[in-house]
Amino acid sequence: MGILTEEKIIRAVNDRLGIDKYKVISITGGGGKTSLMFALGRHYAESTFTLLTTTTKIFPPQNDECPFEIISRPDALVKELKECTSIPSVITAAKERKGEKLSGYSTEDIAEIVSESPVEKTIVEADGSRGLSLKAYEEWEPPVPAVTDCHFIMMGADIFTAPLSPANVFRFDILKNKFSIQTGEHLSLANCSALLSSRDEYLKNSPESALRILFINKCDLLDKTMLDYIAEKLPPMLKGYDHLILGSIKMDKLFDIRDLLR
Repeated sequence: MGILTEEKIIRAVNDRLGIDKYKVISITGGGGKTSLMFALGRHYAESTFTLLTTTTKIFPPQNDECPFEIISRPDALVKELKECTSIPSVITAAKERKGEKLSGYSTEDIAEIVSESPVEKTIVEADGSRGLSLKAYEEWEPPVPAVTDCHFIMMGADIFTAPLSPANVFRFDILKNKFSIQTGEHLSLANCSALLSSRDEYLKNSPESALRILFINKCDLLDKTMLDYIAEKLPPMLKGYDHLILGSIKMDKLFDIRDLLR
């Protein structure tokens, strides 16, 4: 399995999968959603007016992540974007600030912003996992906009390195009840693929027409034997995805990309 070390991971992924052509990218799951959103934003800002936003809550961006931030209701945001005489290349927008976090828009708001504003690319963090690499879903989530045409679904590879517990799985009790997984048990590829392929879990609310990419992040934490094992054994077990990425956003490394059959 080859490793790209001196090339930006997003650029490498785009060269392989052609994601530049998609207008609305949503990101769900856990284990690096916000990092991926800002990495995509930096990539597209080189040539495209890009909006970063959320349908849940995110921490405000640092200046090196996105220097421009707007807090505005959706109709006012559209008006403000239309009236810009000098448009920055990338903006983070949210409906309001609540405490330390920015609270985002509804899925219907996103559709309005995309259709009415001059934004060329919209990247939406459409899920919450409290920073954990694996999660189970409540009935109401994830809030993925129906206008999404590229859907990144994320999982952190560190979930394979430690026993499962509430410390590394968001809503562990739901996962425990649905998949009969016990505290202290290691995640098997069978349970992993069942969770990732379930339309009641990781594929819930994903538009059928969207390109679906499973991104297993933090792969720098795995040794080569484990990486090779996952790359060989997991793809045939997955359903509903177009591509699998094994990578590390933090280390800016792409370890592997596999084409999948839905």
